[in-house]
Amino acid sequence: MKRLFSLLLFPSLLLFYGCTPSDTLQPGEGVTVSFTLEAGGTTRATTALPQDSTVRVIAYRQAQGQTGYPETSRAGECTYRMTASGLVPCAVRPDGTADPSGTSLGDMELAPGAYTFYTISPALRVYHEAANPMVAVNHGVDFGVSVTSYTVREGANSVTLAPLARKCCRLRFLTERNGAFSGITKLRVQSLTLEEMSNQPVWMTGTQSFELPGNAYSSTVWIGKDAFRVPAGNADFQQVAEVNCLPREKKDFRLRVTVLYNNDTNPTILETTVKTTEFAQGSLNVFTLTFGKGTIEVKQEENWEETDMGDCLNDNDMGIDLNPGGATANCYVIMQNGMKNYSFNARVRGNGYDFPLDPNVSSINYSTLPDLSTATEARVIWQTGGWGAVVQQASLVNGKVFFTTGPAKEGNAVIGIFASSDATAPCLWSWHIWKVDGALPPDVACSKISSITGADVPFYMMGLDLGAYNNNIDDPRSMGLMYEWGRKDPFPGAGDFNGSERSDIYGSFNNGGVTGTWNGQYSIQRTVRNAHTGTEAWAVQYPTTYIYHPTLGDWLETANIYLWGTPWVDAGGVGGFNKNYGAKSIYDPCPVGYRVPPSDTMSKVGKGTETAYGTYFTGVSTVGDIWVPNSGERVWTSAFLAAVGNSLFSWVSSSGPDGCGGGYLSMGRGSSDVLKVVTYPTFGLGVRCMKE
Repeated sequence: MKRLFSLLLFPSLLLFYGCTPSDTLQPGEGVTVSFTLEAGGTTRATTALPQDSTVRVIAYRQAQGQTGYPETSRAGECTYRMTASGLVPCAVRPDGTADPSGTSLGDMELAPGAYTFYTISPALRVYHEAANPMVAVNHGVDFGVSVTSYTVREGANSVTLAPLARKCCRLRFLTERNGAFSGITKLRVQSLTLEEMSNQPVWMTGTQSFELPGNAYSSTVWIGKDAFRVPAGNADFQQVAEVNCLPREKKDFRLRVTVLYNNDTNPTILETTVKTTEFAQGSLNVFTLTFGKGTIEVKQEENWEETDMGDCLNDNDMGIDLNPGGATANCYVIMQNGMKNYSFNARVRGNGYDFPLDPNVSSINYSTLPDLSTATEARVIWQTGGWGAVVQQASLVNGKVFFTTGPAKEGNAVIGIFASSDATAPCLWSWHIWKVDGALPPDVACSKISSITGADVPFYMMGLDLGAYNNNIDDPRSMGLMYEWGRKDPFPGAGDFNGSERSDIYGSFNNGGVTGTWNGQYSIQRTVRNAHTGTEAWAVQYPTTYIYHPTLGDWLETANIYLWGTPWVDAGGVGGFNKNYGAKSIYDPCPVGYRVPPSDTMSKVGKGTETAYGTYFTGVSTVGDIWVPNSGERVWTSAFLAAVGNSLFSWVSSSGPDGCGGGYLSMGRGSSDVLKVVTYPTFGLGVRCMKE
């Protein structure tokens, strides 16, 4: 701790004032970069920072294959003050407040290239010790950060910084009188002290690819009597005080309260140990203090959602709720361009629904799945387009995932929740974020043959493949993602109709405890099925790992025909296929309101005209033929791409009568083959969702 204080008092221009240019440039040689800050915040904000708030921006160079953000990659640093006209360069004091007497060095100068801009407000200082960046923060100070990827080019460069994500949490203390002690007529709190608070580095989760540990100056939090608000109507008993503090792991702390009873002039000191959960970033933790004569009881409401703080980061919005009406899924579609804030329920697996069991076949076994309530953080596992392109950052607060989208107009990402910050920690659950430019194409009106009456039954199909960006004829962006049958998590499809692996996949993966990073070129991560890896629970925990076997076609050791909700029903089925039976399952990869289609969905489908890289469905649509790209497959024996540009394959939710295999639709170039019933679940195929 002594070393930390010496750092705080060191009067360095780098830390106190304006902007430091790149160490490889002389003044005036670089490209000038200015900044604007997008309004909003990942956890609780939609409006801009108040005037006179300060912001520090640090530029880190991005090199091919680089992981992390070491001191050697820091290329520049500037500090700003928020004004009515936006960010204005300014000097700052050591506590992060604006210093009118200081001299600002203006905007940042950088050499052209790829950078990550780390933004923090207020403009607290960031230290690097042994390539470990740290923010020194006192309890009582609230702050937020964001991460923005940007490529600096010759000419004018104005970077729109991503919205800030709240890092500190808020503690609120309410006081009341124990009704059993009628002799208490007044209750005046003089001070409240929290002792044995964490003052060790606390991992500040929530920023994708750059997570700063924070360090508090002190292990003690003190609240004076002037901090206690006295609401009208019951001023003697309903006093309220609040304080910000750094997030911390689960740890008891000592609570000391100095209080005046009735007309006492000598205060009474009361102490107790508070058993608390961890304090999550961006959360509000409410403690009710019930006083007796010489006694105190503490009740904690864990991690309440904040709605009314109204201080430096603004706090009135939790982002756009992706669960309107409580509907949940494994995939959420983002149809708004620009960097926006979103949230979804991270305590529900998929749609949360387990359909009725077939007494002869075991269904999904929830008891083997990870406990979502043990999650402590959210991470972006992978995404297209570069770091921060689709999702800038993600955090977990109060059982909800909050994330900010990046500047990419379209793309795919996977966000997971984890029980610890350990890089090898298995994933507890994960969700697909599917961003499209503007809106999805309209659903297509279709019909199928009723397996009961033989009459036409209307339904709607999604207008593009799951994870695709459009359904334009022979456009490689029409190819969506690929799935092993029965698994909820996507694998990247081909980057072009020549069958190339995608070259825009960025992220990290955990392959059974072995971690690594994708920096652009996707390379399939795979493991051979065995008694350990061939289970539902293992597939959930390792969503980037393809489970295969060189001679056996099921990725499960024990087959489960219920994974996508619709098992085989032989009697009376069309051509032996199942009826529209069952329900969407917790593993279904489709968005809210859609599901993987049952196989009788395609009971009228025929093969129409072929294009250069696609095929038309005929018969099924009531408004015309449906074009589908020849997106190929991932081969069951290797997980490698094949038949891209030549054949289309699309899963249906049926499994075979022997429990081994998944139903799929198939159309190949020059082939009249239209529908297959059973193939190996270890194939990686596309999905065209059906409206529920």
